[in-house]
Amino acid sequence: MIDPTLAFIASLSLACGVDALIGDPTLALHPVRLIGTFALACEKQTRRFFPARIAGIATWFLVVAGVLAAGASLSWTAWHWHSLAGIGVDGLLLWAAMAPRDLSAHALAVWMPLVRRDLPAARLALGRIVGRRTEGLGQSEVARAAVEGVAESTVDGVIAPLIWAAIAGPVGALVYRAINTMDSLFGHRDERYERFGWLPARADDLATWLPARLSIIPILAAAGIFRLDAPGAWVIFRRDRRKHDSPNAAHAESAFAGALGIQLGGPSEYAEGMIDKPTLGEARIPAEAEHIKQAVWLMLIASLITVFLVMALRAGIVAAFISITEHR
Repeated sequence: MIDPTLAFIASLSLACGVDALIGDPTLALHPVRLIGTFALACEKQTRRFFPARIAGIATWFLVVAGVLAAGASLSWTAWHWHSLAGIGVDGLLLWAAMAPRDLSAHALAVWMPLVRRDLPAARLALGRIVGRRTEGLGQSEVARAAVEGVAESTVDGVIAPLIWAAIAGPVGALVYRAINTMDSLFGHRDERYERFGWLPARADDLATWLPARLSIIPILAAAGIFRLDAPGAWVIFRRDRRKHDSPNAAHAESAFAGALGIQLGGPSEYAEGMIDKPTLGEARIPAEAEHIKQAVWLMLIASLITVFLVMALRAGIVAAFISITEHR
């Protein structure tokens, strides 16, 4: 029987390798897209029988239960067949739960046309990674929005799944991704989802609460390695991390703003109307295309640091569990 810590390290290494090689391909059978399809199908059915809020709660439980059952069944079956199969399946579950390469590719797709001064193309690319309206944004506003998207997704798309993998294994990481996906689909403050999305939005806030706060550790370390303003990231993080209406969004964004020496936040237009977000950081210089590239490197280095920290955390959790069970 393979050591559980070594098995986790092998699975996580496989996941990182697959992500580095192929990223997050647009396949209909990609696990996260299947989760999204399942969630929308559940929404359609639950709305037929229940009022909006109850339908949203029922949908959330159906999707979480379905993902948990499917992930656990796949992992259990693979491990009972062969340890290499178990490592492979767990690695694919972890790969599906995080997307650093895909995030960097989408952000650099905004950076490249900005460098060429092709603002319409940059706006179009930005619309693929942020929920706000991009028409009419100037060059600095596009750069600012792209940096915000990278900062927020550093937690949702990398750090949070990894931390949940350390706590609850690869299946736990996939369940977190399902929770986050339902927030993206249903957590909108508009007429259709104001009541239906109540539980999906709050469940994501709860699941991301700890990872958002722990994100400062790898971000500060990455800022120091990349020779950005690590002390400034810490100062702005401590000052501005609670400014956002969301309990989690401003933690990574404020750290990124401090590390890059720019100001994030401010008024942004969404489908439901203009939202006046609080500003994070100091407007020492306007956001530029180069800040997007710096944000991508900051995210990638922070992601790599998180991988090693999570391996150590998982080893500690496994050792503690074994010690407790042996003393019973």
